[in-house]
Amino acid sequence: MMSKWNLLTLNVVVKQNTDKSLLSCFEILLKELRLTQRALSTEFRSEKCLRDKLIYACSDIEACAYACLKPSSLLEGLC
Repeated sequence: MMSKWNLLTLNVVVKQNTDKSLLSCFEILLKELRLTQRALSTEFRSEKCLRDKLIYACSDIEACAYACLKPSSLLEGLC
């Protein structure tokens, strides 16, 4: 499960869902990350860990550049 967590990025989701908008792909990514996170060990189940992973997962998408450079301190601020 950890390898799936590490490989999940917005770029991967976009490539797998070429018919969907970037926003839809972001929602798919967030859902997949939340589901995958449940199967990880306790230290990876925090909101902070999910927030940090989400920032990393979106960092290679130009449209997300500003949000990744100056991210919110809360997960809700990213979504």
